[in-house]
Amino acid sequence: LNGVWAHPTFVPEVGGLVVRMPLEIELQRNYEYSLLGKQLRNDNIPPTGGDNVTFLYRKAQVLIADTMNSIMEIVTKAQAAK
Repeated sequence: LNGVWAHPTFVPEVGGLVVRMPLEIELQRNYEYSLLGKQLRNDNIPPTGGDNVTFLYRKAQVLIADTMNSIMEIVTKAQAAK
C-alpha cells in the first residue's frame, strides 16, 4: 500500500480505532490512562488462582455495555428535551 503508515502507541489516539486490540484488552493494559480502565481495576478484584485476563475481559464487556447504555440515556433525554 502506498501512502499508509502506522506506529505503535500505548494510549488511545483520535482515529486510532481502525486497527487496535479489543477495547476490553485496551482497558486492562492501559488502565492507568483511562477512567474506565481504572474503574475496571478498582471495582473488580480478579479471583486468586484464576484466569485474570478472562475475568477482567468479561467484566470489561459489562462495564463497556453499561457505560454505552448510560450515554444513550443521556442523549435520548437531551433530544427529548429539545
